[in-house]
Amino acid sequence: MRLPLVFVVAALSLVVGSFSLSASHAQPASATDLATLITSLRASGAGVKLGEKVDQPFFSVPGKIITLNGEDIQVFQFPDVTTIAAQAAQISPDGNNVGTSKPMWIEPPHFFRKGKLLALYIGNNDQVLKALTTVLGQQFAGK
Repeated sequence: MRLPLVFVVAALSLVVGSFSLSASHAQPASATDLATLITSLRASGAGVKLGEKVDQPFFSVPGKIITLNGEDIQVFQFPDVTTIAAQAAQISPDGNNVGTSKPMWIEPPHFFRKGKLLALYIGNNDQVLKALTTVLGQQFAGK
């Protein structure tokens, strides 16, 4: 009777161990709104702080600044996917033109889009770009 019990305990140990191993390698969920973006970035181990409101003349909605590992990201949440698609279509592939605007970026722009969410990062921090790509997918415009 002891031998089968040992096998049961060993089998349970393997099952429990495999669950904890797979949980530690879980990928963060992709984000389609501001709250999920912040949660997903934090789940990936990034330091994230919610900041102030931001306005860009070329977007129809105000945004929020989030600080990701010390870098500012402008995040705009649109009311629906039709509106964000129209706004995103105005951004040139290199990010240097948005509609009729020609912003003078201080560093290279990177535009990300997922669902109703558009994120603009102006900078070169590889860790920030990797975190945004992990949660939002590849940038659709910028350098």
